[in-house]
Amino acid sequence: MGDIVINSAVRSNLQTLQGTAKLMAQTQGRLASGLKVSSALDNPQSYFTAAGLNARATDLSTIQDSLSLGVKTLNAADEGIKAIQKLVDQAKSVANQALQAKATATTLDATAEAAAIAGSAGARTVSFQIGTATA
Repeated sequence: MGDIVINSAVRSNLQTLQGTAKLMAQTQGRLASGLKVSSALDNPQSYFTAAGLNARATDLSTIQDSLSLGVKTLNAADEGIKAIQKLVDQAKSVANQALQAKATATTLDATAEAAAIAGSAGARTVSFQIGTATA
């Protein structure tokens, strides 16, 4: 068999093309993975630095998610407290209305009793007081 004989210029061009093909493959690998250094063989220091930073970013993302969940929980609790406060205010209002109604009823009973006593004593006019008005 015959050997292929190439001169030094062709050999140099072939080596340059092989180097270019290797760099193209490396660039395609970086583009596919999104990483500048995809393994410890490429650059050990950069690879392990990047791995540590990726782990830290993952930890921070987890913490951020936890904080977000905590904020949502506190917002829900705040809304619940506001709703309970509204219910308490409504209960106070109803209690005050009931207290005022009882006081008015007591005043009416006392006025009616006084009118009955005055009526039995022979008085010709009977007046009832409801609040500040007279009838």
